[in-house]
Amino acid sequence: MMNDKHAAAIDPASAEAISAAVEPYPLSAERKQAMRERLLSRIATEAPPGTRTVRSEQLTWHPVSERIEIKILHRDPARNEQTALLRCQAGAVLSSHSHTKQEECLVLEGEIRIGQHIIRQGDLHIAEPGCQHPELVSEQGALLLLRSEIYTHSF
Repeated sequence: MMNDKHAAAIDPASAEAISAAVEPYPLSAERKQAMRERLLSRIATEAPPGTRTVRSEQLTWHPVSERIEIKILHRDPARNEQTALLRCQAGAVLSSHSHTKQEECLVLEGEIRIGQHIIRQGDLHIAEPGCQHPELVSEQGALLLLRSEIYTHSF
């Protein structure tokens, strides 16, 4: 138990005795707020056991083409899969390409057009393995969540 970060440093009876013997120390409102913020920050950074949380704001956008950027959220090289955000500026075009694995594309903001097919906010588009789909166009801009194979080429 010595290395268990959640184990109590002292037994509950000793903690209670110390607490009863110590005079309360008045804290300023600023100090209370700082302690609260630190505690909430710590809680927010600890994922439940067996899970991971990826903080998108801590990751970097990388250019894919002139008006498209990608932010890799997770990669699994053993399965050749990744989860990423794709940010398309107005007028973005992603050239036609094929898939060796299934790709899922969830439109989080805006809309895209694949060929003549319109996919709007909240819609999920699935491309099956072996699929060659036409170019993707975002006339007004869009934010997409992609689960796909790991791309090693630009579009």
